[in-house]
Parts: sequence; C-alpha cells; structure tokens
Amino acid sequence: MTLLAIILLLIHAMSFGDASDGCPDDIGTNLMYYNTGNTSLGSPFQQNWLDVYQVLLDHAPQAVSSEFSHGQSPNTVSGFALCIKGSNCKGCLQTIKANLDRAAPLSKGARLCMKTSTDVCYMRYEAYSFNFNCLQGLSSSSSS
Repeated sequence: MTLLAIILLLIHAMSFGDASDGCPDDIGTNLMYYNTGNTSLGSPFQQNWLDVYQVLLDHAPQAVSSEFSHGQSPNTVSGFALCIKGSNCKGCLQTIKANLDRAAPLSKGARLCMKTSTDVCYMRYEAYSFNFNCLQGLSSSSSS
C-alpha cells in the first residue's frame, strides 16, 4: 500500500469519527493499526500475547483500564485494555481479539478501538513497553 493510500484511508476514517465515542484521538474508530513485524505460530511471543490477553480480558471492568506485561526479552508483550461504554466489556474485547486474529494473526503488536451498537472498547498490545498512563484519561470519557 502506498503512503498516499494510507494517508487517504486515515483521512477518510477521521472524517467519519465521532468525537463522543471515547476512542483515543490518535486512532480512528473501528480502524486497526498493526505492526508489520510478525512472530510464528506457537512461539514464546505468541504464547505471551495469549497470556496477556487473558489477563486483560479477566481484569478490564467497565470504565477501568487493565494493563499487563509478561515474558522475558525479546518475547515480552505489553498490553492495555479499556472498556469505554456499554455493559458487555468482555464481549467487546473478545470481538477485538477476533478481528486482530483475522486481520493480523501473527503481528507483534496491534491496537483497535471498537465501536458496536452497544459498546466501545479499546485494546493494544506491543512487543515493547509503552506509556499506559497517557491512556488512563480515556476512562473519564466513559460517562454518557
């Protein structure tokens, strides 16, 4: 994909964004970003991502974030999840995971802010540590 096509895609996605959806400003709603670096099926990185995902899924209650890092370098995975609106946090995060698995199954990092008819949630994982604190303010946008 050319740089121009990517820029046009981002502009298109931003023009249809809803400022009240609670998604981070740097990511369009229902627009996935993922790394081009890949891991392999059954690798330590992939297992660490599955472990991080399970912790995020178990600990991301409504309007509160969950963050977790797991594994030893170079296979460390850092993850963050936030349920912004709605009552089905777990289902929303499971939908994100299914979309990540379909679009970028072996990517070493991805993020998606998903908006359904009833819920808004956000999940990110990376092969490096990132600043969770910069995303903490998102939970304040959960009131509706």
